[in-house]
Amino acid sequence: MTDLITGINGFVGRHLAAAISADGGRPVGLDLPTCDLCDLSSVLDLVRQNAPRRIFHLAAMSSMGQSWQEKERVFAVNVQGTRNLLAAVAEAAPEARVLMVSTGAVYGPADEKGRKETDALHPKNPYAESKVQAEEAAREFISRGVDVRIARPLGHTGPGQNRGFVVPDFASRIAAIKKGRAEPRIRVGNLKVRREFADARDVVRAYRHILDAGEPGGVYNLATNQPHSIEEVARTLLRLAGVDAELTPDPALMRPADESSPRLDTSRLWALGFAYQIPFEKTLADVLAWWMERE
Repeated sequence: MTDLITGINGFVGRHLAAAISADGGRPVGLDLPTCDLCDLSSVLDLVRQNAPRRIFHLAAMSSMGQSWQEKERVFAVNVQGTRNLLAAVAEAAPEARVLMVSTGAVYGPADEKGRKETDALHPKNPYAESKVQAEEAAREFISRGVDVRIARPLGHTGPGQNRGFVVPDFASRIAAIKKGRAEPRIRVGNLKVRREFADARDVVRAYRHILDAGEPGGVYNLATNQPHSIEEVARTLLRLAGVDAELTPDPALMRPADESSPRLDTSRLWALGFAYQIPFEKTLADVLAWWMERE
């Protein structure tokens, strides 16, 4: 069976491709520069050539911080790119199952309530708003008979994630300090924000599970509901590395809307028989080990 992965060369895409290959599957990729999601003809050619039975739509501009700086590009890739992919599927692979990866950030600010998939959406940053619009595009194609399922994950990390996100930023800096290549000082933003840090290897298992066992047109929250403060992330990585370093506040690292992760109701996902397996500290240890090999 051929599985098409948009963003196959990205952080999560590489983990997904490895998992599919390990199970004897055939992952094929759509990613820059070989195929631009914003170019409908190239997307259509790729879908037609590979005739995939399952499609994992991971490709996106996914940094909330970057979304404030490149709003037009975020909407072009995340919204029009999704529309182009689904148009190609409708024409060239109408029997395929598609997983469209959205985000739990569509619900808006955190509160104590577990947000359900049927709750109203209140995106508070350009990235989340682009995903709301991408979901609207998905529903349009669902109404036309395309089998699309929507996943709304909260934050995830793991070995192989590039800088630009909090865990690899900390881990790479700590690895450099450990090896004597950087002074023992780490610039930080808001340390009190609490976010989810699921392991990407668990998340790709969930994506595959949704396509295998979920319902066409279904929406599924993905969350551990075990948030950790940014300070806890930094201090855990320092402890794991055996490094003593100063955490120095930097106003430049404060986002326009620096929000904690919302709590999500994950009963739909659990009903499919899925459960997270990798503990938070193992995830951080694996990220740190990955950066220790590269710094």
